[in-house]
Amino acid sequence: MAIRKINDKKQVVEYGMSRTEAEKIVGEGTPGSYGYIKYKSGVRIGYRNDRVVALAIFSNDYETGNGVRLGMTKEEVRKIYGHKAPDFDILSWVYDSETNSYLTDVPPSAQDKEAAEKVYIFQVAFDKNGCSTSITLTDLRGVFS
Repeated sequence: MAIRKINDKKQVVEYGMSRTEAEKIVGEGTPGSYGYIKYKSGVRIGYRNDRVVALAIFSNDYETGNGVRLGMTKEEVRKIYGHKAPDFDILSWVYDSETNSYLTDVPPSAQDKEAAEKVYIFQVAFDKNGCSTSITLTDLRGVFS
């Protein structure tokens, strides 16, 4: 799970990276909503124990490690991920890093904090025209625990 600058693909912020390393790329931030730190670059990052555990893109300057970026259509995003997600205003995928597979439901074992850190959620929100407006990547445990 990672995001990168579109114009400099070597500038990558990855899940598990230290806050110090992440802020070398995105700069210093200020407290935002839902436990995230908000950065001027249009990125929001959630930390747990000073490690990146959630990434959100609200800027045209960043994309996911797989190349998903703001402004893409549902079809373009689905083409990249290849796995079907229910067709709502927000497309969501749940990925189990233990089995390297997409899930249709959150496994009961993910209620355990350690297991929840190995299940990732990828969400893309769309506007009424079907263009992506935000991208979120997080582990199931999230930033609150």
